[in-house]
Amino acid sequence: MKFNLIVAVLCGIALSVSIVCGAPWFYYIGFGFIVVVTVLFAFSKPKMFLICLLLFRAAIDPFLINVRFSVAGIDLGLGGSLSILLVGAATILLMTHPNAKKAFQPVSTAWAIFCLINIMAILFSYHRADAIKAELRYLSVFSVMLLSMMFADSEKSIGEMLGAILWSGALTVIIGVGYFVLKHPANGRFAATLGHPNILSFYLLILLGLLFSGAAKDMSKWKHSTFLVIFFLALIFTKTRSGWLAFVIMTFFYSIFYNRKFLLPGLALVVLIGFTPIIKEHLNNAFVITSSGIQVNSNGALGWRLEKWAYLWDAFLQRPFTGYGVSSAGEFGNDHLAAHNDYLRYLLESGVFGMIFAFLPYFLVLQKAFSDLRKKTSELQKRLAIFVTIFVPAFLIMSFSENLAAYIVIHWYLWAILGTYLALNTSLVPKKVQS
Repeated sequence: MKFNLIVAVLCGIALSVSIVCGAPWFYYIGFGFIVVVTVLFAFSKPKMFLICLLLFRAAIDPFLINVRFSVAGIDLGLGGSLSILLVGAATILLMTHPNAKKAFQPVSTAWAIFCLINIMAILFSYHRADAIKAELRYLSVFSVMLLSMMFADSEKSIGEMLGAILWSGALTVIIGVGYFVLKHPANGRFAATLGHPNILSFYLLILLGLLFSGAAKDMSKWKHSTFLVIFFLALIFTKTRSGWLAFVIMTFFYSIFYNRKFLLPGLALVVLIGFTPIIKEHLNNAFVITSSGIQVNSNGALGWRLEKWAYLWDAFLQRPFTGYGVSSAGEFGNDHLAAHNDYLRYLLESGVFGMIFAFLPYFLVLQKAFSDLRKKTSELQKRLAIFVTIFVPAFLIMSFSENLAAYIVIHWYLWAILGTYLALNTSLVPKKVQS
């Protein structure tokens, strides 16, 4: 009770200071969110805290980005504060939760090593403040995975978390349509509430992967079909070529391994959509037809990537084991842009070992999923294994040409799902529930 009273007093003081300072209106909305999240955790309902976070995180992304303030000279903002809260919650629960010891499996150990490597890489980063913020984002993703593992104590709890993730997509798209109508972007690309169409596209792919796998097994057919149509149309209007390609890869894996009846209709649909103006225009920009054949458009996104990757690779070879520090990839070249290749990004920032431990967790989860599909497991465990085997390979392939490491909201949702799956694998869910 005393703790709750202290929280209430601190919130009141912070609100009073904000009013006196004349803070913008969206500060109060962001402040209200932090108060609700803090109170949920303060009143010993950490599972509800995580479910609410999964439900609203994508929809409130503009507030987490735009509400800015500095802490110790670092431009942390509301999103950074939420990350600190997550890391703190995970740390407390690791010391008090009965399932804490079981949460440290090979996947989480690999995650911990990756975070430690990047903490050391902060010491020689070009911009120490940016490196600290990047490390905080990595730690927040690790925390989401651990919290999901610890709270997945029954199939009902897992269903609630997966349901919150799917409904978050509906909420994000609906609010995003309002943004799109009121403030139509110049490039005509749909980003919903997530700041950039590329981020939205891979967030939608996670949701589509869940729907394909049938992991949300309690969802009615009409809701399932409605979500599928909404998320697919939203993906089309992001106008993100890498997102479209990832969807094709994911659909191909699903058709080949789990539903061969879907293969021909799926391919026909892909070909048909490929002839629509919105798709054709963006695909034509990547290549040019010359007298010698089809070539990469040097002025397009793919041509620019190939040129940038060449000098990033040369820079990596000069410091292959230590790298140049977290958030340093943008320092190379005249454009000062991100690497658009996560493998090169990690090689450049934290060296060979940083890259290995950045992707090792994905391969460990894949190994578990393929193992589960070969043996008798619960229906939910098998469906989540299907999600892993259709989404994670597409994710790893597209990491060659995207900045997925920087799209932190994607990793929160992905590792929340993978955390629940790991809970099923490590018997955090009681055996009687799994059976």
